[in-house]
Amino acid sequence: MGKAGLATAQRPGKRAREEIGRRRLLRVSQVAEWLGMDVKGVRKLAEDRALAFVRLGGPRGVRFRPEDVEAYIKSHRVASVVE
Repeated sequence: MGKAGLATAQRPGKRAREEIGRRRLLRVSQVAEWLGMDVKGVRKLAEDRALAFVRLGGPRGVRFRPEDVEAYIKSHRVASVVE
């Protein structure tokens, strides 16, 4: 606790910084590249709520969690007839 009983912010340790790095939010352009589609397509997926997103500020402040993009990919997987 700092002065007057207020908690003071501490810089996260190395392990916490590594965890934060793994949880970095992706921009629309990064998701578009990952999915092999254009930016408009990714924005449409977010608008239609087909792909979960995080809104940060205005309409261009859309970000995606990597695990949500992976879940979207898995949910659209079509099994082969050989399986």
